[in-house]
Amino acid sequence: ANVPTKDVSYVGMLEPRKHTTEGLAVARTVAQAAGLQTYAEVTNTTDQPIILHPQTPVGTFCALQEEDIADYIDPSPQPGRSTSSKPQVDLDKTLPQAQAKQLRELISTYSDLFSTD
Repeated sequence: ANVPTKDVSYVGMLEPRKHTTEGLAVARTVAQAAGLQTYAEVTNTTDQPIILHPQTPVGTFCALQEEDIADYIDPSPQPGRSTSSKPQVDLDKTLPQAQAKQLRELISTYSDLFSTD
């Protein structure tokens, strides 16, 4: 097993805990850990303050083997940097031409976010 130690820096997967503070959302992410610490992106999804005390567990961190890291890296281009051909879009013919053009540009820019299946 790949067990983290306090003297080593490594990359791992942070998984949110199933039972955490209500209203607290934790991002599932691949992160760098130094020793036994890493950063976690958390969001308060309520209108009320949430207090997190030091050492409050918000997720589970599992060190990854180097060959596993590529499985979690998204090689797709960023929005606005698409290298693929423009997606084929069948739009409603009643949509005004200017709006249709804007919609096609938006879909093309963010094409990596849409399924092609």
